[in-house]
Amino acid sequence: PICSLATGSITPSTNGCLVISMGSFRSSTTYTSSSLTLIDRMDWVTASKIGVGVWYSIQTTAAAVNDTLTMTAGSGEMAVSIISFKPASYTPPSSGVRRRLIQ
Repeated sequence: PICSLATGSITPSTNGCLVISMGSFRSSTTYTSSSLTLIDRMDWVTASKIGVGVWYSIQTTAAAVNDTLTMTAGSGEMAVSIISFKPASYTPPSSGVRRRLIQ
């Protein structure tokens, strides 16, 4: 069976908020987010018997978010959470999305 769990609804307080959704899973499967973009995930690790994932969205217009994380196959224990971060200031991008990777 496929297993899903909603994070619970949050509404960011202003435009330009960063929304982060996180999940941990005790299942040897992959998982998806219903509305956010994947940042990174670590699938099932035999030694710890857990998988984790982090997804994000930058809300150009503040609106309610209730992300649902779904195991694509199998079943097992899940834990999910969601948080938003308010920007110091926000100017919408002129075109497209820009990413900057700092290592």
